[in-house]
Amino acid sequence: MKFILIIIIFYMFLNPFLFADYEQLPGFPVSYEELTLVGTSRGVGVVNINDDPYLEIVISIHDYVWAIDLTGETIWEAYTPSEVQRTMSFADVTNDGYLEILQTSRTGWVYILDKDGNNIEGWPKYFGSGLPVSGYTASTVIAYDINSDGNKEIIWGDKDLHYQNYLYVVDIQGNSINDNFPFPVPNGVTVVPAIGDINKDGSPEIVFYDLYYLYAIDADGNILPGWPQQAYNGDAAFHFSTPVLADLTGDGYLEIIAPASNTGYTGVPTGIYVYKYDGSVLSGWPQDLPYYTKCSVAVGDVNQDGELEIIIGRKDLYSTGHLLYIFSKDGEIIMNSEFNSTGSIFGPIIIGNIDNNPDMEIIFDSSLTYYNIGYIQGINHDGSIIQNFPLRPRGCTFLNGSVFGDVNNDSFLDLVTFTLICNDSIYIYVHDLQKAYDPSEILWKTYQYDFQRLGQYHPPYSFDPPVNFSASVDSHGVNLTWEQPANERNYAYSIFRDDNLLARTPYTTFCDSLVQSYTTYQYYIKSVYEQGFSPPSEIIEVTTDSISADPEISIAFTSSAYPNPFSISTTISFTGKIQPNNLS
Repeated sequence: MKFILIIIIFYMFLNPFLFADYEQLPGFPVSYEELTLVGTSRGVGVVNINDDPYLEIVISIHDYVWAIDLTGETIWEAYTPSEVQRTMSFADVTNDGYLEILQTSRTGWVYILDKDGNNIEGWPKYFGSGLPVSGYTASTVIAYDINSDGNKEIIWGDKDLHYQNYLYVVDIQGNSINDNFPFPVPNGVTVVPAIGDINKDGSPEIVFYDLYYLYAIDADGNILPGWPQQAYNGDAAFHFSTPVLADLTGDGYLEIIAPASNTGYTGVPTGIYVYKYDGSVLSGWPQDLPYYTKCSVAVGDVNQDGELEIIIGRKDLYSTGHLLYIFSKDGEIIMNSEFNSTGSIFGPIIIGNIDNNPDMEIIFDSSLTYYNIGYIQGINHDGSIIQNFPLRPRGCTFLNGSVFGDVNNDSFLDLVTFTLICNDSIYIYVHDLQKAYDPSEILWKTYQYDFQRLGQYHPPYSFDPPVNFSASVDSHGVNLTWEQPANERNYAYSIFRDDNLLARTPYTTFCDSLVQSYTTYQYYIKSVYEQGFSPPSEIIEVTTDSISADPEISIAFTSSAYPNPFSISTTISFTGKIQPNNLS
């Protein structure tokens, strides 16, 4: 009898589906065969890359990139030879209103895929030094309009043990944006750069690591005064933890949060630095950590006190114990937050409200598995374990962890987890957290804050529609104009005519030239966010009444709030001229 009880307990321990009450979305988990030790680091992409209302899950393993739909079915598979690596990023680099997928490889190639998994024109491009060897790596590639020319530049760095290393900033044609790029980096760019206007000069800066140095350069490639900086007088190195930008002090300047680590060497310090824009260290920092860390920090007001906190995990020789820390902006450990972890924490750490109380929860990975059963850990802001956690997925969550998003657009929050069994397979889990989805309650949803991977904290925001939507008519058609929502977090707009998608654009104007005479049209617009769409804007109704040789057309506009709790509409009449031969 005792033997049978032991067997039952042993089976329960090994079966991941007995550990959590959260249901998987239908079709999940899904698995893919994995034939290499190299797996996606820092999680997967959970974004909207097409026009449907659902999120796609995008992963890269070895020589392939996959996009998966809400049912677990593969939408497309892209062949990206030369071992695509590290976390991909997402940005609209072609200005077509859709996200592209940016990915580097272990041999110096940079890929940019469109929403259908095709290489965009002119890509991939090779930027490696000499003949790539096993010592070559490249950071995650990101995109940002660094020089304010209206187009996003492509930014990443490499590290080669045998050749010169660089930080690259190129345009969509693959050309360096000025003579200072590529920027030579003696020891190599170890992790993804962070982008933000750290000194309030109206122009973004690039913050990146050169192993033993932290750099801040402007858009022209000039090193800012006070930089570069070293941690612990150069005794510690910037290895795996990425720089993160946040206005911790509320003065409008972005502080730079930079973990530094000894990678296990005895006697060399590990800790977190917080630098000001001029290279000076913020009061209260650095804060030392035991052993070493590879974990990237997350930032958010986890205890809802109106101040930002910094959350980081670390490695431990025994892989268990007090491994998660929450620091105040002044460097103080808050809430006795040397919290326990089963396994070392390498990231990403994510923060959000996943239950029905107003407090925030923290979810993170683990380096441990037992018989290929891993951990996704979850704690409340006070360190108590979240109900139904830890989750026990098949495979290791090391360096991958989870991502927030509403995959099936059912208005409930989902948790997407990527796991790896080396030389065997990978798994994708999508847990329904049974919590109403509110994007304004997600403080830090993925590696480097969002799927652009820019590493800059922003206050939580809702999916707000565009504002000040208006229409006019001229000889070219119906002209629509609007303004970006106040949160400024959307990247495009979907335009609807008579409830049908008319166009997608990153701009705030559009001319509908396919109008007909004696026809009434209804227009509205939705803001497009990387994880969904806003509600519709107000509806504008346009009616063309008559056309003559010298046409004087009376146009009636009916503008109604949508949704409209007041049931009020306004009709605006004016006269405009339209040439009949411009109408179809």
